[in-house]
Amino acid sequence: MFDIEGKIRYYLSRKPRGYGIFPLSDGHFFYMEKYISVPSYSNPQTVESYDMDYFGRVFRTYLTEKGVHHTAEEKAGGNILTGSNSMLEHTEDCVIEIDRQTGEIVWQLNMAEIFDETYQNMMDW
Repeated sequence: MFDIEGKIRYYLSRKPRGYGIFPLSDGHFFYMEKYISVPSYSNPQTVESYDMDYFGRVFRTYLTEKGVHHTAEEKAGGNILTGSNSMLEHTEDCVIEIDRQTGEIVWQLNMAEIFDETYQNMMDW
């Protein structure tokens, strides 16, 4: 954080996953915890994420059993779309919608439902 003279007064030193942080409309951001993960066939997947602000205050903690990865986008109603996993034959093969207020997964799309076997020959899509 900067003051009116441009001097640094505060900074958040937590390191997120390599994907970065994802801004939300209310000045908060979606943060994927780097060190709390579930193992998978390929990369470990973040299972704990936060709705937090630039002062480091956590407003919500999201626990996602099969993990989240790579991106997060806020929908018009406030819910969060992010990549996830089926943890079946592939990893990083789902998109989920997280209810921003409750943390519940309210929608899920497995890529196997829309792509035929031509595109399913790799463990990590």
